[in-house]
Amino acid sequence: MKHILLNILIIIILPITTLAQIGGQATYGFLEQNISPFSTALGGKIISNPSSSDLIFYNPALLSYEDSNQLSLSYQAYVAGINIGGFSYNMKRFRFGNLALGVHYANYGKFDQYDEFGNYYGQFTASDYIPFVTYSLRLDSQLVIGLNLKTIYSNLETYTSYGYGLDLGMFFKANDYLFLALVARNLGKQIKPYFTTYEPLPFNLTAGLTGQLRYAPLRFNITLEYLNRWDLRYKSPLEQLYKPAFADTVSSVYKATLIMDEFLRHTSIGTEIMLSRHITVLLGYYFRRAKELTLPTRRTASGLSLGLFINTEKFTISYSMQKISLLTAHTFGITLNINKLFFLKSN
Repeated sequence: MKHILLNILIIIILPITTLAQIGGQATYGFLEQNISPFSTALGGKIISNPSSSDLIFYNPALLSYEDSNQLSLSYQAYVAGINIGGFSYNMKRFRFGNLALGVHYANYGKFDQYDEFGNYYGQFTASDYIPFVTYSLRLDSQLVIGLNLKTIYSNLETYTSYGYGLDLGMFFKANDYLFLALVARNLGKQIKPYFTTYEPLPFNLTAGLTGQLRYAPLRFNITLEYLNRWDLRYKSPLEQLYKPAFADTVSSVYKATLIMDEFLRHTSIGTEIMLSRHITVLLGYYFRRAKELTLPTRRTASGLSLGLFINTEKFTISYSMQKISLLTAHTFGITLNINKLFFLKSN
């Protein structure tokens, strides 16, 4: 039975790798917003690390590696007064897998409304909500598969839209020091468009690797996003002006530079420095954010992130800060182990 389920998952994922979406042609961008403090501190959407309960939104197969009866809460003070948050509850284990429920939301605040002539018409609001259900099944001692079913509701002024999304994930524990993962995120469709045009969801095929040194308190995370789409660069009309003068004469070198640039835009890296059994310092770097938000006239730390992870038997507390051009976004999270807090018996 487990081999049949795995084959079905692979058959579903592989044809999708031939699909692609160009920036600006996909809707519900909030699906790709990273609101896990553990994940943002490590640079990207971490899918191969079993350490934090709030990562199931990015890889549902990680649910099997978390204790049951846990409640995770997160809040992100994003830029420009945008407030983002979420929660998930990992239910008690049952015979045929694991189940969790959760919601992610974004409140974009209030906006002044004007017409093309400058007449003021008051204020309006904008927000997004994503309730989701996570299911995972352990096929053997090393392999877990998982599923996220997401309902999507978006409100922008008087325009509303809703749809559904689906994530399919795999998590493989090679040994106690190496973990691998693959996730097909944001399958689904827009059921009701904002106006009349239907738009695709931001499909993202992601691979991840987490490895820990055997005799050192260090763990490394590498995540490769958008494997279904090679070109992530914005083609600016001004790009030709900044092209090196010698590019045509040494085209092979220039092309190799572009290939490396494209590859790095898919990549995020993170390091965990385990100071003790309960305290971990997190460092991360997101290459694409650094490339897209670096200012030509001023040095910034775009793409850089760091955080702190405090883990106890009853709860975990996590914090991260990430640089977004000249601004900084802060994310806070807490996970409560209900069994330990209230002395309940776990299944």
